Amino acid sequence: MVSKKKQTKILILVGFSKGPSGVWQRARDEAVEFKNRGYDVTIFSTNAVKGKPDERADEFDTVEGVPIIRFPYMKLGGESYMTWNFNYEAMKLNPSIIITHCYRHTHSDKALKIAKKLGAKCYCVTHAPFVKERPIPSKFVVWLKDYFSNITKFDKIIAISKWELPLIKQLGHGVWPSQIKRIPNPLPDKFFDFKTETEAGDSYGLLFIGRFSEIKQLDVLIRGVGLSDYTNLTMVGTGEDDYLKELYNEAKMSKVDIDWTGPININL
Repeated sequence: MVSKKKQTKILILVGFSKGPSGVWQRARDEAVEFKNRGYDVTIFSTNAVKGKPDERADEFDTVEGVPIIRFPYMKLGGESYMTWNFNYEAMKLNPSIIITHCYRHTHSDKALKIAKKLGAKCYCVTHAPFVKERPIPSKFVVWLKDYFSNITKFDKIIAISKWELPLIKQLGHGVWPSQIKRIPNPLPDKFFDFKTETEAGDSYGLLFIGRFSEIKQLDVLIRGVGLSDYTNLTMVGTGEDDYLKELYNEAKMSKVDIDWTGPININL
């Protein structure tokens, strides 16, 4: 007899599935985990490549046995705000669960409509899209999306950080706390495979994993490391070049040795 888990089809929607993207890393990790637990998982995304606007990813791909189907897109603003048409393929796939990554994006709006037609559950992973530094046209679009928010239509809203919880609760006409679930991004096991030895023989280290953005005040972290007994810091992630250079300069002034690891691509 086939187990119920193996009969359950999950569709994961994410804007990027190639290139250095924290959103994609989260979607990738959960897709692989669901597959390992016996679910039938498929990923839909655009064929855009994060950080390389002139490149296009292959239409079909896989990640650890999970199929990826990519679609052409049209940019609506910024790097990540796009529209892409996957409605027919999603209806044909007929998933029982749809997990969409990034609140406010057009694919999340479409996910709700498709889920309603199919009678499927629909979950949204918000990815903390509540930054204040935006151009005026983008601020207006964000205000409209938040004021007339459809976020309460999701069966569950998945927050990745504590600080976004009060902001989610204020969207639209208000969100019930019971509708929100906080599930932080996982920490890959590979970062526990080595140790840093001090001169005294003790083993310790500091590790930051995530997107480098000003709202996280990473300059404070670097200054704190400089004033502590820790003299080195490993930082894994990506971000805007200007802010990365600020962090690099702060590290030099604070005499902190930073090991820039992972998908960082910057000319320092």
